[in-house]
Amino acid sequence: GVEDFRKRIMAERGITASQYRQSLTDQILLERVRDARINAEVARISDVEALQLLREEQQKTGATLTAEQSHARHILLRPAPNLTEKQALARLAAVRASIASGKTDFASAAREISQDGSASAGGDLGWAPAGQFVPEFEQQLDRLKPGQMSQPFLSRFGAHLVQLIERRTEPMTEAQQVAVARAALRERRSAQALQQW
Repeated sequence: GVEDFRKRIMAERGITASQYRQSLTDQILLERVRDARINAEVARISDVEALQLLREEQQKTGATLTAEQSHARHILLRPAPNLTEKQALARLAAVRASIASGKTDFASAAREISQDGSASAGGDLGWAPAGQFVPEFEQQLDRLKPGQMSQPFLSRFGAHLVQLIERRTEPMTEAQQVAVARAALRERRSAQALQQW
């Protein structure tokens, strides 16, 4: 337990309870100062620096950065007083079975029951780069091959049924490339600042 751990540490180090508390306080303050220094260093990354890194990398490799995109559609049922999460999942399982057996198609089912803004478009979410959706949705989407449907699953928005239509790899826009370069610079600067600290 926590109390036993605290007593063991105090005994090993030969310190009192107040010295132990002071040691923890010092460690926490030191971490906060370190994090503040690192964050201040990382915050200074400009678009010019990101573009410069991007150009250097493109000259070395000669390649344009690309991003994988997914074209999917989904059906969303939001839990409500008259619909529990369990009931929503069961309803989507029945819809999935109906789609899989050919009794209905995904777009019609989405238009009929989905509670998402995409319902009128048959649940079509259009082309989206990786990372655009919440993690639970992304994980399900990543497991699918074109044409496949997920099993019903939950996210913070409710119960989903998703179908991957197709995947493609496209060149990144300049804004996306700058964001990637900025993230790479952030990582480098964080490591350098931590090393200097």
